[in-house]
Amino acid sequence: LSFGILMLGTSCLKDKQLLLTNSNLDDFLQHYVFPIQFIFGVAGNSINLIVLLSKGMRSKTNSLLSAMAFADLALLLCMLPHSLASFEIAYRSYTFRYFYYVSKRQLNAFANFFSTAATWLKLVTVMLVLTVSVERFIGIRSPVRAHFKWKEKGVLLIIVPIFIGAFVITFYHHIAYKYSIYTVCNGTQLKGNVRPINYNWTGNKLYGNLLSKYIHYGKYLQLITVILVPIVAVAFLNVSLICLMRNRVVIQRNRSTSNNSDYSMLRNCNDTGIMQRQEKKVTVTVLAIVTCFTITHAPSLIPFVWETFGISKENPRPFLATVSIANSLLITGKVLNFILFCSSSVHFRRRLMHILLSHFMRRSESRKSKKVSISQFKNSAPVLPLRKLSTSLNRRSIQWQDSVVGSKFLVEENN
Repeated sequence: LSFGILMLGTSCLKDKQLLLTNSNLDDFLQHYVFPIQFIFGVAGNSINLIVLLSKGMRSKTNSLLSAMAFADLALLLCMLPHSLASFEIAYRSYTFRYFYYVSKRQLNAFANFFSTAATWLKLVTVMLVLTVSVERFIGIRSPVRAHFKWKEKGVLLIIVPIFIGAFVITFYHHIAYKYSIYTVCNGTQLKGNVRPINYNWTGNKLYGNLLSKYIHYGKYLQLITVILVPIVAVAFLNVSLICLMRNRVVIQRNRSTSNNSDYSMLRNCNDTGIMQRQEKKVTVTVLAIVTCFTITHAPSLIPFVWETFGISKENPRPFLATVSIANSLLITGKVLNFILFCSSSVHFRRRLMHILLSHFMRRSESRKSKKVSISQFKNSAPVLPLRKLSTSLNRRSIQWQDSVVGSKFLVEENN
């Protein structure tokens, strides 16, 4: 048949067999939990992009955060068809089932790609924050040595390789699985399966061996670079940031004790109090980032371990349930990026309020200008017909006078 669809029989599928979700748990998560995650995630990441890409917010860190928001937004869009597949109007549709089976492996591959890119961008963002903090710490201890600068072009030199590396590492998802589609119930129902490919499907042993090794080791490479290393690195960098903040407070206290004047002591005490409050805020934010990142990313290790040891083949139901929970937690972590990285900033909230107020002010001014123009048009509308009427009357009177004068001239001429 056309489009690679096979006709297998006339028996029809039952309602449970038509479901496109893996289990009851997956159906619940896709039907009820993901729509909430999608709404908050799209709204939060859209706000991030609007604020971070505005004129007053352009910086190195904000560029990385905006790239991370774009990757998280793309991830949510890639996961949307899986949620739509849990609704009856979708999984009973012949057209939707066909496009879902055809694009399922590509959607999963791009979802892994954007998730990997967002994870690496988060790691680089934390590294940048720590680098800036180290630079400020060096400037406090020895101002002459504080000369670290990062050009704006350097941000693109980081973002582009991150997306390229994420695509290379996750590309095996595009070729590691194949789909088969067939129709039942006299061609009225569509069924499909997505299964691992036969690694020697090309017929070329050399290419088949290279491809099989790439797919086999690609999973472990993704496991190490996307889950293990980021969890350890984010925890280490954030703990280093907390230690750095505490060292700054200690240095500030030593300065306050070295100065003897009352004014300098009072000023240094105020500065120390401000830095202590900043330290508390940074500590709370850092702990929230580390805890959230660990809780939402660490469960993704379990499916990899089960698949490596072959436990998923012996008992697939717990494996599928674990995959569903791990994916839901991972998406939750992407949604919480808006709260952890951006909305917790006072400057971000002020900038957002400024953008919203300026937008509403422009809309109100445009409405007022439209009302004024409409009122002016209404007031000037009756004047135009009167002018036209007066001009037409004047023309008629002139014509009548000309006719009268002409008639008098003819009468005189005849006489």
